[in-house]
Amino acid sequence: MKYITYVLSLALSFAFFMLFSKYLVDREALTSYLPWLIYYSAQIVFGFLSWFHFYKPTLGAILLTIFISVMLLAWVILLRPHLEHQYGPHLYESVSVIAGSVLTIALVWVNRDEDDINKYLKLLLSAVPFAFVVYMFVY
Repeated sequence: MKYITYVLSLALSFAFFMLFSKYLVDREALTSYLPWLIYYSAQIVFGFLSWFHFYKPTLGAILLTIFISVMLLAWVILLRPHLEHQYGPHLYESVSVIAGSVLTIALVWVNRDEDDINKYLKLLLSAVPFAFVVYMFVY
């Protein structure tokens, strides 16, 4: 079940990143700090917190819950003025992000006491997203 949490956290951070790039790039939103908060939170969830709960289950669950909640709240606050216009998200996009957030948070808390996984598999699962985010921050 930890693998499902891993894949869901990767998919959720990618979804927030894509929603940031699609809906939040306009003049009003870029004058705020909230789009940048979503952008960097999505990168932290993708590159670090998606696999950190393998090594430190309780601390990883706490951090993943905080960062996903921050991304979701910032996304809702920024999109509130756009919901009446044609540039707002579709219903399936909103529901999928909210459901993915709730499901990821629930799974990380349910699976934190699960048996540990293979050491080499943990290294493999953590190396790829971490290398990608290091590349993004350095580039």
